[in-house]
Amino acid sequence: GPSELSEDSMAAAVSLARERKLVELGVHIADVTHFLKPNTPMDLEAAKRCTSVYLVDRRIDMLPKPLTEDICSLRSGVDRFAFSVLWRINLDTAEIV
Repeated sequence: GPSELSEDSMAAAVSLARERKLVELGVHIADVTHFLKPNTPMDLEAAKRCTSVYLVDRRIDMLPKPLTEDICSLRSGVDRFAFSVLWRINLDTAEIV
């Protein structure tokens, strides 16, 4: 349905890699600031909405569909502007290193 993430979007939004006793977990979100310039009407409207809202039967986007569903949508194998957080986790101790 409209509130579900596609497999491709989910694969692009989360990464997992293992190297011996360490696992690297990554969470990636689209960087829309490249396309959304400060104090433009679209920026002001997005600031009012703050986030996209996912409901059971529909999605209320923070930004127009061409941005959220295409230009800024994270997809496997496609270069996109994004913010990423990477954690390296020790498998023996569960500590973030």
